[in-house]
Amino acid sequence: MTILNFKSIILDIDYERRFNHITKKMKKVDVFNLIDRYYYNNSVAKNILLEHSHMVCAKAIEIASHNSHLDLNLELIEQGAMLHDIGIFKTNAPDIGCYGKAAYVCHGYLGGQLLRHEGLNQLAEFCENHTGVGLSKDMITTQQIPIPTNDYLPNTHEQIIVCIADKFFSKNPKTLGQEKNMEQIIRLIERHNVNDSLKFRNWLKTYHIISKE
Repeated sequence: MTILNFKSIILDIDYERRFNHITKKMKKVDVFNLIDRYYYNNSVAKNILLEHSHMVCAKAIEIASHNSHLDLNLELIEQGAMLHDIGIFKTNAPDIGCYGKAAYVCHGYLGGQLLRHEGLNQLAEFCENHTGVGLSKDMITTQQIPIPTNDYLPNTHEQIIVCIADKFFSKNPKTLGQEKNMEQIIRLIERHNVNDSLKFRNWLKTYHIISKE
């Protein structure tokens, strides 16, 4: 996979101005300042992270808008969506400009550790609990995922909504910003775990998410 053409397109974009309409409520946490501390300006990894997180944020707010009866914390959803993937730079994923040492599957846990170090425990859970439809102790043990054995499962409406929204967008430079349809997502999840695909289907019903096709 090449990133050269993609890199030339995305460099020098003013992301903070572009995302201002979505992030205007973010008063407690300056997500852009936080990201700036861990990512080089105009790096491929940073631009991919911001583009992907923006799409996830917009999708999560869209889902939340259909669930006003749940009295959701929209600010928390916005911040969690913008920071859920902050740990990717610690992983070995050169196709998205990340040259760390950890396996990519660890990025959620690593991002959670980073945010806990920043004193952001509530937001850390958005990182830790968004991989797939969540990672259980059994999955971690069976698949030998190199993170501490624990349940990393979304456990609030806000976390579940961000987890769902994340599934609609890849960080692959070739498809960045392209929204997947629900059947594509379900097939991808089903390849790894049939029970997880059933869980995702139930989430779609619970949160009134319908296909746009």
